Amino acid sequence: MNPDEMLTLKETRDILKVSRNTMYMLVRDGVIPARKVGSEWRIMRSTLVEWMKQREN
Repeated sequence: MNPDEMLTLKETRDILKVSRNTMYMLVRDGVIPARKVGSEWRIMRSTLVEWMKQREN
């Protein structure tokens, strides 16, 4: 796994096992840091891993 890999929202949803609406809410509200690349949202794998680690505590 490449920590610098940019994940799509679908890939992120599959990892987190959340619905499309939940994923958009998490990104829209800034719960998960994401950035727009063109017209699509992307999340760095390393950012997602860190976010998941923080949620474990």
